[in-house]
Amino acid sequence: MLSASPVVLLLVEDRGCPYCARWDRDVGPGYARSPEGRFAPLVRRFRGSPDVGFLDGVVFSPTFVVLKEGREVGRIVGYAGPDFFWSELSLLLIKAGFLPGKI
Repeated sequence: MLSASPVVLLLVEDRGCPYCARWDRDVGPGYARSPEGRFAPLVRRFRGSPDVGFLDGVVFSPTFVVLKEGREVGRIVGYAGPDFFWSELSLLLIKAGFLPGKI
């Protein structure tokens, strides 16, 4: 079990990943306090970790996977900057039941 929360944002990463470091710098500090972060808390795992073995096709780092009750809703592969990340994440979280402005 990755989290007690019904919806999570799973960050699958590799050690030394420069794009993960950029996400940490650009988005990471405020994610947990954001409405999105409260709806889908962040869970981090390294690629190849046994508890993420159920995910198929995680090749690139970072890969962000939105899980609802342990099932994949969708994913963002790579990190191209904060604007792209938040835009793509919003679409996935809406699919998972997030209602912007309601949290």
